[in-house]
Amino acid sequence: MNRIFFQVKVCGEEAHREGFLDGLLYMNPLSFFRRYQEQAEANIGDRHEGTISLLQPGQFTMTLTCDDLPDWEYTIPAEDLAGPSVIQFDGHNPLNVLCLYAVHERGCTFESDEAFERFVEAQMMKPEVDDLGDYAAVVVDTGAFQKRVLDEIHSRGFGAVAGLVDYYDSLTFNGSFDKAQAVLKKRDNYAHQREYRFALDRGNEVEEAFTLPVGSLRDIAIGCRTSEVNDLIRGYLHQMKAQGVFCPERGCKPEPPKFPSWAESQ
Repeated sequence: MNRIFFQVKVCGEEAHREGFLDGLLYMNPLSFFRRYQEQAEANIGDRHEGTISLLQPGQFTMTLTCDDLPDWEYTIPAEDLAGPSVIQFDGHNPLNVLCLYAVHERGCTFESDEAFERFVEAQMMKPEVDDLGDYAAVVVDTGAFQKRVLDEIHSRGFGAVAGLVDYYDSLTFNGSFDKAQAVLKKRDNYAHQREYRFALDRGNEVEEAFTLPVGSLRDIAIGCRTSEVNDLIRGYLHQMKAQGVFCPERGCKPEPPKFPSWAESQ
């Protein structure tokens, strides 16, 4: 299973966090991230967003042709290709993207208390995530959140791709991704973001931000500082362990985690 226990939206401003809690989901187009310039590494900007194919030198050949010269072609020798070739699809540029940090069980086991503690530590936000902003909203009922978002998307006749992002090694990966799923693939130097992503297709070619209204999320999400997220998540996971959530044979359905006194649940 790949259960997703919590999702976290990190924001640069308190007003943006409050907007998220009010259910106003602001989504930049994918082109925003492709073109974003910043000093920090593997943070907001990623010029390789939506890579369709990554071809390593020495593992492919490139042949050039010309429509005006049907008998002409030129093959570039593999040894002349100095670095990887990245192929992207410009049709992805208008897709509106909602990016969330995800606390999930993919790749984890719970056969012992030690394994559970390793799982908990793996969920902790790394210091690099702090560069995304000082304010956070933690979604504690991810099933309800997913339903509200997808219901609103479908009611408007939009298309969407949603799921955990897969991270690949850009130094060794050689191959192609499914075009629709390519927006859920990123280089592994972004793996610290543990991203869950909604990519919204509004059926137009306009590259602009879009706000999806899904109704207040304050019944299923709380606001806090980004610096408080790890303590919050750690406490929630231990509550769930006490309920038997990480012992599948018990079949225990988790109760909603109790908000700590300092968390902004209203």
